[in-house]
Amino acid sequence: NSATFSPDCNHLVTASDDGTAKIYGHSADGSWKAKVTITHDSMVSSAIFSPGGTLVVTASYDNTAKIYGLEANGSWVPKAGISHDDSILSATFSADGRYLITTAGGADSAKIHSQEDDGSWLETGSIPDISHVTFATFSHDGAHVLTIGKMPENDPMMFPPSSLDFPYMVKICGQKADGSWEAQADIRHSSWVISASFSPDSSHIVTASIGGTVKICGQKADESWEPKAIIFHKGLVTSATFSADGCHLVTASHDKTVKVYGLKAGGNWEEQVTIAHDAEVDSAFFSADGRHVVTASRDKTAKIIGQQIDGSWVVKASISHQDEVNSATFSADCCHVVTASQDGVAKITEIRGALVSPEPAQAGSD
Repeated sequence: NSATFSPDCNHLVTASDDGTAKIYGHSADGSWKAKVTITHDSMVSSAIFSPGGTLVVTASYDNTAKIYGLEANGSWVPKAGISHDDSILSATFSADGRYLITTAGGADSAKIHSQEDDGSWLETGSIPDISHVTFATFSHDGAHVLTIGKMPENDPMMFPPSSLDFPYMVKICGQKADGSWEAQADIRHSSWVISASFSPDSSHIVTASIGGTVKICGQKADESWEPKAIIFHKGLVTSATFSADGCHLVTASHDKTVKVYGLKAGGNWEEQVTIAHDAEVDSAFFSADGRHVVTASRDKTAKIIGQQIDGSWVVKASISHQDEVNSATFSADCCHVVTASQDGVAKITEIRGALVSPEPAQAGSD
């Protein structure tokens, strides 16, 4: 389902439908060796590192999330377990690594956990009044949380007749002085929201729906949120993410295209390029320096798109698999790309300036 690098680029974690997450370590000779296998009783929906790179959290359909920690001797050991009453769909850390938010499809929705001084994790809060939560994340400054879900139909105040045509939403919550979280705004869609994220400076939010609509909202001086732009695709939008400087946005869609938009001086967003695949595109992400985009497509390829000196964007390389590519991401130093495929293989590809090595290293044979 996914493969991601640690912030220091020395480790890699994969998440699979086979009920396991595997952590690999980068050796001095350049090879990648398995460090530990984290097992669940059902598919692992996600596995990510903490911002410091010393923790990994997995989320599984067995209703649990597991936290593993890196020891001084290089081994990875269990640190904590978290449970919900339903399948856990996502688990993400805050930017400072002190908090974790987990989401489940059931009534207990989204839970917030904090790390104590002794290293344990305690549930410290929840996000109220939203159902069918599929994802939640913190803003980079930690002041806000967004959740993807559906309006609760049993609450007439939260579900007025005028909103019946737009029941799917991203809720933006802010933290109160007592530590609890309250809703500040929401972004409505007429169909399921599949992706939502904050800009790096926490001032913008982008949402993407299966109806082919991308919405950008910005925070005003009075801390309220207002619409900024709407982007349309001819098929469902699978991801929409900002570049590290917040000046670009990339969208991926099942209409077989990837679009890159740029933020202009007047605050408008303008399309800069459309890149075509031969099948549906499931994700597109920027490198940390914002100079490249990597895509993942069901046409069995990942494409690396680079920005030219004149600001234009062109395809630099293509990475091939034997089956659909589920995810593709850059390492933090922008020197490698890791792709995960339904062919059961994760490939690590080295970026050498504007070129990509023709023979990617393979992360293990098991």
